[in-house]
Amino acid sequence: MLEYGEMDVFPPLETLKLPSGLDVLIQRDDLIHPLVSGNKWRKLKGWIREAENSETKLVITFGGAFSNHMIASASSCRLANLKCVVAVRGEEAMENHYLDVAKEEGAIIIGVERSVFKERGSALARVLGVLLTEQKAWVIRELGLDLYFSLQRFFEGEGWRGIDWDLGLKGDGFLVIPEGGKGERAFLGFEELVDWWKGLGLKPWVFHASATGTTAVGLVRAFEKLGIEYQLSSVLVLKNIEEQQLYFDRFVAMELKYGFHEFLVDSVFGGYAKTTDELFGFIQQVTDDNPNQMFDPIYTAKALFAMNQRLVMDSSCLQEGYVPIFLHTGGQLGGFSEKFASKGF
Repeated sequence: MLEYGEMDVFPPLETLKLPSGLDVLIQRDDLIHPLVSGNKWRKLKGWIREAENSETKLVITFGGAFSNHMIASASSCRLANLKCVVAVRGEEAMENHYLDVAKEEGAIIIGVERSVFKERGSALARVLGVLLTEQKAWVIRELGLDLYFSLQRFFEGEGWRGIDWDLGLKGDGFLVIPEGGKGERAFLGFEELVDWWKGLGLKPWVFHASATGTTAVGLVRAFEKLGIEYQLSSVLVLKNIEEQQLYFDRFVAMELKYGFHEFLVDSVFGGYAKTTDELFGFIQQVTDDNPNQMFDPIYTAKALFAMNQRLVMDSSCLQEGYVPIFLHTGGQLGGFSEKFASKGF
């Protein structure tokens, strides 16, 4: 079972001073765990529980070479005594500090060309092929002959074709988690968080970084299920509004009775992992005013920038009694990038 002793699943709400001069609350989900933090844990919780409640020994998932999901999956699996294999997008050498951490947490990294990675069935087929040949000794030693033959039967039966990769796959002894931890099982952790806020009597206006739309779906579904008045602003960190909106519409097939949700698209700063001097100046000001808190330039700083602007432009919700909360979704490893370090952080 997952060793929760290493995790703080109810991290604190603290005060955060924004450059606008406003004081807001910040949900310190970045403190859940050094590697499995923020929405990465919220999305993985249901998947790991699925693995623990079945005969699963192996977790297979997908990610980029600088993926927080990759690291969170590797660490969660280690904590739950599961083996983890990650299909990593890219033809280049699999070497960087993200991959180093994932390997240290016990993950097997299998590089998959971008042209193959685009189609998840083909990417999974590539991974299975490697596990059954190059990694055969590791599979048999760590997971046993039964699982080796299970993977072989699945691969030869072409059962990986036609699968809905937004839902994942439960196989005989193995579990395939979608990139980013998406899918129905990804929403459980957010319900736990919203239920905690409900117990505090909050009427929240939540801001968070959004890359896939999964956090937005999880929060909205939890708010609606628990009947809490809310406002939710999901800040895009890359240029994929159509993809996120489609995902949201697919999994939120209901009328919103208790609140309002919006995607904010004006703080992308050029695209995923792209930054500007304006954003770094903002990060510097925030960290000067809040020395015990850290925000990375890829995800959380962009969302916080949007929150600062939004609250200045529109204070109507504040007048209606809503409490602004910044949901810190983790991702601190982004702070170790060369670009971030070159700015003196």
